[in-house]
Amino acid sequence: MNRLRLWPFLIANARLSSVPLRETFVWLSLAIGVHLTAFAGVDFGRVPAGTQVCVSYNWTNLTPGDALVCDKNGCRTNQVEPTRSVTLSSNIGGFSQSMSPSQINGVASAATASSNYCIVPTGVGDVYGTVTETVSPAYNDGSTSGSSTVHVNVVPSSGLYVLPAGKSLDFGYQYVGQSAQATFNIANYNSSAAQITSIATGSSDVTITSGGVGSTIPANGGYAGVDVRFAPISSSNYGGFVTVNTTQGSVQVPYYGVGWLITISTSADGNGTITPSAAVSYGAYFKAYITPNAGYMLSHLTLDGRDVTSAATISQGGYLYTMANIDSSHSLDASFVPGVVPAATQIPAGSGEFMLVFAAALLCAAMIRKSQRNRRPQA
Repeated sequence: MNRLRLWPFLIANARLSSVPLRETFVWLSLAIGVHLTAFAGVDFGRVPAGTQVCVSYNWTNLTPGDALVCDKNGCRTNQVEPTRSVTLSSNIGGFSQSMSPSQINGVASAATASSNYCIVPTGVGDVYGTVTETVSPAYNDGSTSGSSTVHVNVVPSSGLYVLPAGKSLDFGYQYVGQSAQATFNIANYNSSAAQITSIATGSSDVTITSGGVGSTIPANGGYAGVDVRFAPISSSNYGGFVTVNTTQGSVQVPYYGVGWLITISTSADGNGTITPSAAVSYGAYFKAYITPNAGYMLSHLTLDGRDVTSAATISQGGYLYTMANIDSSHSLDASFVPGVVPAATQIPAGSGEFMLVFAAALLCAAMIRKSQRNRRPQA
């Protein structure tokens, strides 16, 4: 039986990552011929921009002889494949490509012909595409083409780059008193390691928590992470760049964020007043003083519609309600009814010390009386 076999392997003049190519076997069946696919799922791996890499194809006609090869034209032995012209084309933009030689010679025994498909990537990043093989004359089954996917991870030939490309730090909305973390990576494609010498953020609210000054970025595609913390101290919009300076150059990463305060909304009906609405930081306290008009007292105090009247204390002829560890916006509403504000139950200043002295005096008097009773003569 006449059989064709293909071994794709990678030839490259640059350091590449692992390239998973698999051996492909193609043969003619007794019923119908199967066309030869040039390669299946080629991954060129990591390729520096501007570097040529090639895939080589060995086309071998294994020793024919015994088996019959049959198709619609009948059966025969010792089938000799004809000479075929082969061209490979790709839909991957930004590459120069070539195929050499572009002809597969027909052979009758274990002879071999090979072709190289070469590309020179010019962009940066992961690129996927399809390579199509076209032959003439057609294969035994009448087919004239086949295709396969190709992947290339094009990396810069030198320099420092932020990964992923175009990375920016968007911290979103953060309450004053809160913080948010974000990370970016710096890749070093130089032949020497890069040491971080300084980092500038342009704002004291944006700080580096790890991967800072003194960190080393390995050479030849090594990378290191930089962790950034955003902790706004005011209600405003933030924007700028994290600038990382190293012994091999500098990179910049833009950042954005908004600091905002928590709103406490207050309201009272016309028979009294309440502390005005305010904006506070995350985790803060808020004290609301509720003061009825003359002849009125507090009827209801609600927090987000929930009655909290019992939590209000008497203070300075009115009422006091305290909120602690605030972590979200709230609404506080007071209503009043005719009445008198109850008097606050208070212990006069210094009364605590007086009570202690008084108790000690009573104890001493009791001990003296007991001692005197013990000393009376027995009758």
